[in-house]
Amino acid sequence: MKKSVLSIICLAAISVGFSACTTVSLEDTVETEMKSEKLVINSIFNRNDFVLLDTVSGSSDFVTYDCVTKKITGDSFKYGVIAEPENLVVDVNLAVCTGKKAGVLRSNALEIAKQNANYELIMKADELGADTLIEPMYTIEKKAEYVGNSVRKESYKVTVKAKALKVKRG
Repeated sequence: MKKSVLSIICLAAISVGFSACTTVSLEDTVETEMKSEKLVINSIFNRNDFVLLDTVSGSSDFVTYDCVTKKITGDSFKYGVIAEPENLVVDVNLAVCTGKKAGVLRSNALEIAKQNANYELIMKADELGADTLIEPMYTIEKKAEYVGNSVRKESYKVTVKAKALKVKRG
């Protein structure tokens, strides 16, 4: 009797363990990833230390998560990471930032769409010869498909724009 109860408990634990492992893994499908540590202001600049090149922008396609199939579609597999500062002060003569917010990589449809848009933004800033980006601003468009009261699909399209700066070499 004890062995059969113990066997049932072990089988239940194994079943729960395997069902918890049904997460979406995108780590194996990464084609291109571009981080932008060099493109984030991380020190004090005086007004004469940099030149404003232009405002650049990037957009993602709609990235959709299907709750039934647990699949993500619309991902470009090109990810950009902008390390956003904890505190940012920009006034007429000075730009200062301190600390960095923790970044989340490819965790859900919204984050994937954001990183796809960041990649486009970083590529455009790089084409201009920018050394840094300042004040990225995001707009998010969301669509949802419901079955009854439950969400079946969630889709996000992200657009980001920022100022591209070139640091003067003295």
